[in-house]
Amino acid sequence: MRNKIYFLLIIIPLLLTACQGNKQQAADGREGDTVHLKYSENISIVKFNDHTEVKLNDPWNKGKTLHTYILVDKSKKDGYDKAPDGATVVGIPLSHSLIATSVHAELAKKLGKENILAGAFDVDYMNSTWIKQRLKENKTTNCGNSTQPNIERIIALSPDAIFISPMQNSGGYGKLENLGLPIVELADYMETTALGRAEWVKFYGLLWGAEKQADSLFCNTEKEYMRLKDLAKKAKYSPSVMMDKVENGVWYLPGGKSTISQTIYDANAKYTYAADKSSGSIQKSLESVIDDNAGADVWLLRYYKADNSPLTLRGLASESSSYTILKAYKSGRVYGCNTAATSFFEDIPFEPHLLLRDFILAFHPEMATIIGEPKYFFKLER
Repeated sequence: MRNKIYFLLIIIPLLLTACQGNKQQAADGREGDTVHLKYSENISIVKFNDHTEVKLNDPWNKGKTLHTYILVDKSKKDGYDKAPDGATVVGIPLSHSLIATSVHAELAKKLGKENILAGAFDVDYMNSTWIKQRLKENKTTNCGNSTQPNIERIIALSPDAIFISPMQNSGGYGKLENLGLPIVELADYMETTALGRAEWVKFYGLLWGAEKQADSLFCNTEKEYMRLKDLAKKAKYSPSVMMDKVENGVWYLPGGKSTISQTIYDANAKYTYAADKSSGSIQKSLESVIDDNAGADVWLLRYYKADNSPLTLRGLASESSSYTILKAYKSGRVYGCNTAATSFFEDIPFEPHLLLRDFILAFHPEMATIIGEPKYFFKLER
């Protein structure tokens, strides 16, 4: 009996600690519970009784903070005076926002919150039918582009937040910073793993009042991603892989620390530039990429054709005869994704298992009978 009591005295506090998460202190000394993030490196979330603190790490300056947000109930935002210096107070749930990217507009829709899209930047690059319909019905305002925003329209719109992607050495957001509106920096794209980026959905779910939906989306994504990753490990060999093609004299490629590079690795393949240290994109000349990838087994490329006409191997050769010396070209193992005709850019950031599935099909076609047909990348015809 004494041993049982001793066991309970030891184990119960441990269980309570595990359920509550790690304790963190707010600026005024109060303790909060850390939201457990398994994969993300550039974000932390701590919940307190009257607010939630979200810190974004600066992906370009290790050890520094990009932004700190204090999320409070929107009915109490105006009287909230406990935020630390430099933090942005955001009243949640947000319901009338300006969102700069189609990726995050689509995420809002996936979480059942598409009506928050009050304004948008760069609408010419938003291909979704539902967004175009909202613009047509004046439910969403075209606020210009992210580099030259229409300030007058934004003032008239009076959004409760502006969602925009940060860029290295951009010098800030110009006139947008003078509007007195919360700017939510969409730095998820700088994560180095696919699930790390996808996990940011928990932050956006908090902002939009869709925490349960966000947790469910990530849980399902993680489960399927890990299932496919384990399946890929069973493949008999790991092919070498090259990406994309030259555009206007420059070959833009995923960096070695990018989510694309990591997904190639998780699909049991070897990306040519996996040793590169960039989590963004890298630029190379046609000649250097051809030289580096002459023996690559598989070639995956993304292209944009608004008329949805098929890209063929012959069409590639007409763009550059240098492509024809590539092993992947000669063997016909070239797979293309027309980003104008698919929801590739909108889906992949927060449902990366869909891309992993396509990669496995391209690298290990023998697994098609197990995981089905591709969604984005299709083998190019001659």
